[in-house]
Amino acid sequence: MPLRKGAVDSELAILVEHPSFRSLMDNLPCVAYIARPSWPPIIEYISGNVERLIGYTPADFYADPNVAFDLIHPEDRERFLETVRDAMNRAEPYHVEYRAVHRNGRDVYHAAALSLPVLDAAGQVVRRHGIIVDITDQKRLEQELLQSQRLAAIGEMAAMMAHEIRNPLAGISLALRALRDMVPSDPEAAECLEDMESCLVRINDTVSRALDFAKVRPLDVRPCQLAEVVAGAARLTAAYVARHGVRLKVRVPADLPPLAADPAQLEQVFVNLILNACKAMPEGGRLTVRAWAEPPRMLAEVSDTGVGIPPEQLSRVFEPFYSGFRDGSGLGLPLCHRILAAHNGAIQAESTPGKGTTFHIELPLEPGHAARAAR
Repeated sequence: MPLRKGAVDSELAILVEHPSFRSLMDNLPCVAYIARPSWPPIIEYISGNVERLIGYTPADFYADPNVAFDLIHPEDRERFLETVRDAMNRAEPYHVEYRAVHRNGRDVYHAAALSLPVLDAAGQVVRRHGIIVDITDQKRLEQELLQSQRLAAIGEMAAMMAHEIRNPLAGISLALRALRDMVPSDPEAAECLEDMESCLVRINDTVSRALDFAKVRPLDVRPCQLAEVVAGAARLTAAYVARHGVRLKVRVPADLPPLAADPAQLEQVFVNLILNACKAMPEGGRLTVRAWAEPPRMLAEVSDTGVGIPPEQLSRVFEPFYSGFRDGSGLGLPLCHRILAAHNGAIQAESTPGKGTTFHIELPLEPGHAARAAR
């Protein structure tokens, strides 16, 4: 159903219904539409490629004008409606960016809409022609650039911390030892000193993590097996996992194709994710690590049954020093992001509060294997 019946004049209808025009519109890298400036706007025509982008067909838009609003991400809907309502009858273009939710309810895209007015002889807006462009990749690149800038700032801050914080810490530590010798028989004073020493250890640990995070270690890339990498991470975290009452299940087949990766740094990724998952399950729970190959990529998931992450925090979990845990440094997940980005890989978080969190990982297969799989 390419056109709302009876919606446009006969000349435009002939053009829109022409097979060559429809073929051109349906294969554009953007969605084209024609709308009447009512409220809600009446979609007279929308190109068929809208279904590839968002899952809704032209017939869905023709049957219900509110479909165009329902697919807007809830957090962007009010701003979108305000912008479009104010601009609908103005004799000037408007541009608006927003997030759109696919019909499957899971995939979210960043979109940019540009609308141009069509005027009658009296200068009144009688239609609006527009396009909708998928700018998801552009937004991702902007976020990666912002992340790089943050990492550079952290590097400078870490160097300052090493000098300005560690030196005084050493002096405080020596003073506490001297005080301990002065009050050997006072249990309350001894307990107080222990608390102070514990705080010093925590401060020093945060400084160490920041310094490690700021250091850009070159990758030692070579063919490696993900099953061996995950097994190493499981061994390193075994005591921590057991102490938290977590049941770890590893489903990573030993016969998966090899990765092109630095096994030591990749092991650190899974160590951080396992430790993070355990913190999210203070009363115990299930932790599952699984992986499979979809050449030329390897896909992996680390899933827990923990407290989950609130939606307003989910987009910030990879920001340095942002932590959802009271005793967290906020550097574990950013380090995972940094290591995977260096491998030309990616990591994303999906979470439902009260049910758990899953981290989705993508990594390139060893180039030789990926080339053979593509043939």
